[in-house]
Amino acid sequence: MRKALLALAAVVGLALAVHAGVGAWGRAQVEGSTSEARIRSICRLADLQPRGAGEAVARAAAEEADVTVRRAAVVALARFGKPKYRPVVEACTRDAEAGVRASAATTLGAYSDAASADRLGEILASEAEAEVRLGAVAGLVRSEHPRAVVWLLETVQNDANARVQAAAIAALYGKFGMEYVGAAPDGTARWQRELQFRAEWLKDFAEVQEAYAEAGRALEERPEYYQPPIDEPDPRAGG
Repeated sequence: MRKALLALAAVVGLALAVHAGVGAWGRAQVEGSTSEARIRSICRLADLQPRGAGEAVARAAAEEADVTVRRAAVVALARFGKPKYRPVVEACTRDAEAGVRASAATTLGAYSDAASADRLGEILASEAEAEVRLGAVAGLVRSEHPRAVVWLLETVQNDANARVQAAAIAALYGKFGMEYVGAAPDGTARWQRELQFRAEWLKDFAEVQEAYAEAGRALEERPEYYQPPIDEPDPRAGG
């Protein structure tokens, strides 16, 4: 009876290993002859996380020829939450394909360290593709580091794309437990002015000032967009 139970356990274990994508040497690997199959394999590895799954997914993010597989892999790396995969994710923010860069930027924010937040800020300041900058905004939403506030505010002030600006101001409001309710991002002068009024208002939040101090950056006021509060003390009076 004992031998029968052990044999059954071995069969079940083998079946689970095969389902998870574990190879003959007991290490996880991305399997499949088509891109779709390899993406399904990555998803299984991220769900079940057998031994070596993170390494297999990281290799796929770095080495796969198909852009959709690389993108799926860098998204899946967020599921593992291990700092050792962070260099792979950051390298993917420089991938030749914009879709991979965008997904990598979103995943990078999950690490919530200063270097990750600063890399996302660098992407927002220098990346030509709006899709990738939107991915960086999503990464800063995930980030719990104070510098996320800095790069989101500067994106609201400086980005040339209304959709990216709108995403950044909504993310900023979310950081402070508020919901941004504004006009659709049409990029008109009126919309831009309202957006900058909102950004200027946020600069008087203690959390924003502390975030800039932590980052070692000057928080520059734009008086042309400042509206003193009504029926409340003006925090900038006499400043």
